[in-house]
Amino acid sequence: MRSETLTTSNSKTENQDRLMVVTTGNATFAVVADGMGGLSLGAVAAETTVDAVKAFLVRNFKPTEWDMVLRGALEAADDAVRLKGLECRSKMGAAVAIAVVCENVLYYTWQGNVRIYVYNAGEKMLLTRDHIADIGYGKTALTRCIKGAGLREDVDYGEYAIKDGDVVVICSDGLYNITENKLGSESMEELKRTIGIPKDDATMIRLHL
Repeated sequence: MRSETLTTSNSKTENQDRLMVVTTGNATFAVVADGMGGLSLGAVAAETTVDAVKAFLVRNFKPTEWDMVLRGALEAADDAVRLKGLECRSKMGAAVAIAVVCENVLYYTWQGNVRIYVYNAGEKMLLTRDHIADIGYGKTALTRCIKGAGLREDVDYGEYAIKDGDVVVICSDGLYNITENKLGSESMEELKRTIGIPKDDATMIRLHL
């Protein structure tokens, strides 16, 4: 398996996305977190989320219980953001998606609107659904995220049987809102030219399986 990453931001603003790819044993973990711009310290929230997820997954690697492991990773991230918010005396939050590839199966979970796609032979499959609500006046709000307030009981979780030639993409809305159909095929240089200077942070992990 081969991984690629892309992160760009509007040159006028701080990049509030963070990502991580790590392999432990026969599993590869990939995480993208998007700090919430409507709250303060989005970059801190995203980094805290990614660090907490990484630490939990590496420490609690149990291939037979991925649903519980991934929920535990989200809970660990939520608790870490809560503590960081108290430390910084600030409200903060992040959307996040976690993908684990282990023995030809993709296990995944998410909170918010970071998406996970699978591309193969020109076909696109969106595995996640955005946790967002229309709040009027052309604005939306996340209905689920990591912000230190606890998780709902029905945390979304999925499994996907990997096929030859699959490309898994985990990305933030700053990227898929600009170009979605070509995320699995265009080179990183082509994608950078396509998105140019985005209005929002654009971040992606691409796993070639």
